[in-house]
Amino acid sequence: MKKITRLEKIKEVAETFIYCDIKPTDIGFIVSHPYTDSPYLGYPDGSIIDITKIENHERFIEICKERIKRIKKYSDFSVLITKPYRSAFFKYTNHLASDEDAAQFLKTLWLSTETVNVDANITRNQYVNYFKKYKPEELMNEEELLIFNNLEDNVTVYRGVNRTTGHPIKGLSWTPDISVARFFANRFSEEGIIYQAVIKKEDVLAYFKYENEIVVDYRKLKQIEVFEKS
Repeated sequence: MKKITRLEKIKEVAETFIYCDIKPTDIGFIVSHPYTDSPYLGYPDGSIIDITKIENHERFIEICKERIKRIKKYSDFSVLITKPYRSAFFKYTNHLASDEDAAQFLKTLWLSTETVNVDANITRNQYVNYFKKYKPEELMNEEELLIFNNLEDNVTVYRGVNRTTGHPIKGLSWTPDISVARFFANRFSEEGIIYQAVIKKEDVLAYFKYENEIVVDYRKLKQIEVFEKS
């Protein structure tokens, strides 16, 4: 029997995320919370309230509940939930979604979040298992599938890392394009390093056109070596 998405159950989980603390960040006008990055909430009449103040919490909770009620499909949560909390939300709700819906949420999460390779909520091993759980046609569009299916038996891939981001060398995100790896190596630092490796086609988990990315089972990478230093 085909699994269906239990949207009402997912909404119940979504409501529990409302009660996470509104945490300040090093940037004064940004906060950390599953449903907002801003400490301020605007109204149609132009008035603004500070949601970090206790007297405004109830109103903020009401608004979050209203937004959740308006959700029509699982993928809508990938927009509603802020980036730092998307992996946690996926972790606690993917079992309530159909494989097709869960796979698309995973793809959106993967492409929209910078920290998937150092995620505090989902380990690299868990990500590998999630990607293996879903069919390629559930994760990729036709163009991506065509490239994925036509990969050589042994694929040479590149990965750019630097000290600033602290991302591991053996991450899941690689690329066949040296220029893409060079971009990531030098994006936040002048001391970037590009690594080269070989991965068997059977150990490639997905191909995403956005950023020309090959997602791999990092445990199966071979011949990892420094290709270029900035």
